[in-house]
Amino acid sequence: QADAFDQAAFQGLTPAPNVAIASGFYEILLFDEAVQSSLALIAKALAPGGTLIFTTQVRHPQLEMIAHVLTDRYGQPWVMKLRSTTLVEAWAKWAGFTNCRTVAEPLGLFTVTTARLAR
Repeated sequence: QADAFDQAAFQGLTPAPNVAIASGFYEILLFDEAVQSSLALIAKALAPGGTLIFTTQVRHPQLEMIAHVLTDRYGQPWVMKLRSTTLVEAWAKWAGFTNCRTVAEPLGLFTVTTARLAR
């Protein structure tokens, strides 16, 4: 376990992981730069040809209601940021991943993307 945004936490993993999973994580990051940074750190840490699996929330009919009813662990409104599959796949490719394949669940609220590390 380590800080997902601390580059030092990703260095020297022995052996380098073959798979990384970010599930239910990128939806709660409000700043795009944080998602991009996470993708880049994962790409540096994975073994050559490693796989990244991540979720994206692309739509949610009750997003505003959730922010007014639920709170996060700091007592702040529970805010989630919707992002398109096209956008997060482009960020994954920028970070060095290829063969991005995205599947939506039946309601179309969340997607799961699998991407392979190019190197």
